Amino acid sequence: MYEDEEEIVKNINEAIYWYKKSAEQGNQNAQNKLEELKNREIENNSCKIVNITC
Repeated sequence: MYEDEEEIVKNINEAIYWYKKSAEQGNQNAQNKLEELKNREIENNSCKIVNITC
């Protein structure tokens, strides 16, 4: 939702917050998404993503 900008303003940091919460509870999809976002940040330095730890 926050990542895809559906009915709300896109907020990648909010998306990361919720993915992290879910990943901490063992959700594999959230863990994969965090890794994907981390890789996207590495490839695209114009996107400032903070506090990603996988």
